[in-house]
Amino acid sequence: MTYPSLAATALCLFALAPVQSLAQSAAPQGATPPVPTSVELPDVCRMGYVAIESVEDAVSADAVREAARAHFAAMDQDDSGTVGREEAVACLTATAAARPAPADRSDMNVSNADLDGDGAITRAEYFEAARTAFEAARGSDLASQEVVVLRRFIFDPTGRSIANPAELAPDDAMASAARMFDALDADGDGVVSTGEWAGQAPQRDVEAVVTAHFDELDADGSGDLSEGEIEDAAVAALERARRMAAEDGVGSQTEDPPIVYYRYASGF
Repeated sequence: MTYPSLAATALCLFALAPVQSLAQSAAPQGATPPVPTSVELPDVCRMGYVAIESVEDAVSADAVREAARAHFAAMDQDDSGTVGREEAVACLTATAAARPAPADRSDMNVSNADLDGDGAITRAEYFEAARTAFEAARGSDLASQEVVVLRRFIFDPTGRSIANPAELAPDDAMASAARMFDALDADGDGVVSTGEWAGQAPQRDVEAVVTAHFDELDADGSGDLSEGEIEDAAVAALERARRMAAEDGVGSQTEDPPIVYYRYASGF
């Protein structure tokens, strides 16, 4: 399996939250967790990540560390050298509770993602299918069938619709695909079933998860995160991505993983 050349990578804001914990934190039926939209939040919170110009098809430790430092600087608006719990949680949950806009996923088109037809969509299958759909759709207009197919793989937050996913930068498309896989994987088992593919991805209530993990990363118990702690979290996510990619037969545990695996492992 190969991935397209990527010109940028980013440390996603959800690098502080473990993927499986997020996947299992769906809000109760009918509940609508608020999505913070305060104009006081820095751009990094509204966008979801900080992009940097240093990566092609795989993400390195150096690129991840650079992105972590950019992420920290963007959140540390008062230049205090630390990011407090309240400040971090408000930023980290700014887009985490969003629900993806509806797409025409159904049992009639599950074969788009279930490449071996066994009724279970693995990470490797989903990411490969998403990459293929993105490559096929690039340069296509909004009404094209290629864009219709691509939308099945892209997390398009309700209320913040992506005008045309075919115009996304490759790293943005892969980040969105990683987030959509996690959203569809409602039971957090690392596989999307036919029912999950055809169902409506649940809205998340992740504030408690993010808060708890903030405390785990706050090694000195100061109530603040330092640049070093955020950088360590990013490197740990890179190691998880490397292991996941190796498990899926994409590279090895000694190679830099594809950006889509880093996005997924960092929790978006």
